[in-house]
Amino acid sequence: MLATTLGFLAAALLLVGELTHYLRLVDLDESVRQDIVQEAGELQRLAQRGPLGPDASPSEDLDATAEEPFTDVAQLFCTFMTTTVPGEHESILVLVDGEPAFEHADRSRFQLDAPATVAAVAERARPGRTVVFDHEQDGRALRLGVISVRLDEDPRQGYLVGGFDMSAQRDIVLASLWRYLVIAGLAMVVAGLAACVMVGRVTAPVTRLRPACVCTFRPRRRGLAQQLLDDLLAGGPPAGEGARMFSCPSHAVPGHRAP
Repeated sequence: MLATTLGFLAAALLLVGELTHYLRLVDLDESVRQDIVQEAGELQRLAQRGPLGPDASPSEDLDATAEEPFTDVAQLFCTFMTTTVPGEHESILVLVDGEPAFEHADRSRFQLDAPATVAAVAERARPGRTVVFDHEQDGRALRLGVISVRLDEDPRQGYLVGGFDMSAQRDIVLASLWRYLVIAGLAMVVAGLAACVMVGRVTAPVTRLRPACVCTFRPRRRGLAQQLLDDLLAGGPPAGEGARMFSCPSHAVPGHRAP
């Protein structure tokens, strides 16, 4: 009974752990998508706001309004790069007319200006749209968000490329799953040992009383009347058998003489 209970508990812990980390992987994809949408929105608000002048703070409110809009796409990207810091597993690259212009090289763990990555962005990019696709670079699974930027006063086409290292983030989730399984296994071992000790102490008195409770059942002998009836129906017992069957040995009783 104890082993069955521990088995069901272990299965429940395993199921809960796997389900929780699966949901974390699903949330990871949704989190990356929201980050790309957020960067696209910030870049759009910055383009609508316009430059605030040389004395303005880079962290100025994006909802503020400048006197004139941006007329240079490179200036727009330069302002955006000074106000944006990529995450731990994120890198940002700016392409102007298909050529790398800006990159957070000193703040990222991986680079996006590799020729194969730039070629993949140029192939997937669409003017006026935000495109998200997966790309492999140096054995690393990346998710790239390509945000199109075009100003009326500047004929050049610009793209803001946000790259997210999905391999590293998935490895973190899987490492967390293995830690959970190890901790859950150790907890089950400790709980099993403690349960065995507790059950042994509770059932020890019952175990010691068990030999006194063992009963032996033997078949009951037929009654004397039933045996005589069977003998009579069969032709009667041998001579003198009936007298011996009814005779009982006398027991000597102190102070009493048999007649």
